[in-house]
Amino acid sequence: MLDYPGAPGEEQARAGNRTRIVQEFGRAVRGVGNLVQLRASLVETVVALGFDYVVLHGVDGAIWLADLPPNWRMPRAGSRTDAILAAASSCYAPFLWSDIPRLIALSDAQRDCLNET
Repeated sequence: MLDYPGAPGEEQARAGNRTRIVQEFGRAVRGVGNLVQLRASLVETVVALGFDYVVLHGVDGAIWLADLPPNWRMPRAGSRTDAILAAASSCYAPFLWSDIPRLIALSDAQRDCLNET
């Protein structure tokens, strides 16, 4: 069960709102004709859910769609220094970047990467 701060009634309202947002996204993407439209719809949904950025990647870690901060730099191929991508490859639920140290054991290089972002 998701843990939302606030009064008990607020928890249900927030969960219902998030469900509605995800359902709207599902309806919207049925009509997209290209990756630009899909990315725009995904970013709009992620922002509506309260997240600032999104990375959608495949099982192999290859990034399919992303909306990342301007100062974020793409790691070299095969690099495991990017804490965000390392966490994303091991966590299938949305997460806050501040949660990454709790989700994975950070190497020194990953900690540096996270601090720079």
